[in-house]
Amino acid sequence: MAMTASFKRDGAMADAYKPWQFASLAADARIDGVATAREEAERRAAEAVRSQAYAAGFAAGRADGRAAADAEAAHLKRIAESLAQARHHLEAETAAALLNLAAEIARHMLRAELTINPQAILPAICEATDLAGDAAHPQLYLNPGDVDFVRRHLGEALAVSQWRIIEEAAIEPGGCRVATTDGEVDATLATRWRRAAAMLGVDTAGRRTDLE
Repeated sequence: MAMTASFKRDGAMADAYKPWQFASLAADARIDGVATAREEAERRAAEAVRSQAYAAGFAAGRADGRAAADAEAAHLKRIAESLAQARHHLEAETAAALLNLAAEIARHMLRAELTINPQAILPAICEATDLAGDAAHPQLYLNPGDVDFVRRHLGEALAVSQWRIIEEAAIEPGGCRVATTDGEVDATLATRWRRAAAMLGVDTAGRRTDLE
C-alpha cells in the first residue's frame, strides 16, 4: 500500500524558515549618503579648526618674531652708538695727544735752535722793537748773558733809535721784553711758547714747562 507523506508546519516554524532576501539597495544608499555627508562635514570642520589654529599661531609667531627683531635692532643700535661715542672719544684723545706732542717738539726745537744758533734771538728782538714803533723812552730788557751778543749785532741800530738795553736775570736766555711809554711787548721764551702752542690748538694754561 502506497504511503503519502504529509507535513504540517505550524506558524512558528513557518516564520523561522522564511526565505532570505537581499536588503534594499536604496536604503543602503541612503545610509551611505548620510554617513558620507557627515564625514565630509566633520572633515571640513576639522580643516577649519586647523586653519584657524594655523592662522592664530602664524600671527602670534610673526608678532613674537617682530618683537624679537625690534629688540635685537634696538640692541644693535645701542652698540653702534656706544662704538661711535668710543671712537669719537678716542679720536679726540688721539688728536689732543698729537697736538701736545707737536707743541712739545716745537718747544724743544726752539730751545735747541737758541742753543745751537744764538743769532736766533735777533729776529725776535727786531720784531719786538719794530712793534714798539717810535714811542718814547724805548727800553730793551735782556738776559745778562745775551747783552753783549745783542750789542755786537744790533748795537748801532738800537743806538740810532735811542734804545736803552737793561739786564734782567728773570728773562730766560733767548728772550726779551720791550717797554715804551705806549706799553710793552713780551717776547720772552715762555710767551712765545704759549703763542706757538695756541696756534697748534694746545691750551698751556696751568701747565708749567722749563720755558716758564
